[in-house]
Amino acid sequence: MHFQLNDYVRVKSGVLLAETNEPVPGWEGQITEIPTSPGDYTYLVELDALSLKQMPEKYLADCIEAGDSPIAYYFAEENLEHSVRRDTDEQRAAAQAHLEDQIFPPPDSGVAERI
Repeated sequence: MHFQLNDYVRVKSGVLLAETNEPVPGWEGQITEIPTSPGDYTYLVELDALSLKQMPEKYLADCIEAGDSPIAYYFAEENLEHSVRRDTDEQRAAAQAHLEDQIFPPPDSGVAERI
């Protein structure tokens, strides 16, 4: 089963996050990057608003410490199944902006920048 660009998918039960070795908490989202090399079956999934709001604290803390964005994640094809959209563009953008502000605070927020 190959997925197409913009397909909505759900991460299958039992899949673990590579960074924390914890189960993926029911993430769903939209495929925004598909494999281009033969034999590569890894897809970039932009998480939907509900998934972003349920982000595990440990994973989010790891992203903040590393300065990485938590809004998308690469998954192997066998870890995904088709789903239906659960959010709107506006809801997703608001959830993404909220998380990005936690990781990359605006310069005038009073939060010291790491050099």
